[in-house]
Amino acid sequence: MAATKLALPVLVLLLCGLMVNGCCIKGRFCAAVCLNAAYMTCKSTGDQHLEPACNCCVVAKKGCTIYLTSGQPMKCT
Repeated sequence: MAATKLALPVLVLLLCGLMVNGCCIKGRFCAAVCLNAAYMTCKSTGDQHLEPACNCCVVAKKGCTIYLTSGQPMKCT
């Protein structure tokens, strides 16, 4: 019983912490976790190297790819 009473406030605090450490883009919640990215490309700009977004959640356009410093591509759909 005590664990149940404690669980709700803890859950609320965790959600509040996520909201403070994240961002909201076009009505969706994006965690504030930035990838170790070198650059990104998008279909709309061809092969032009763009300043990378923090992660795929915050990429404004579909069809972009974030290239990590390790060379691994991460496609954002």
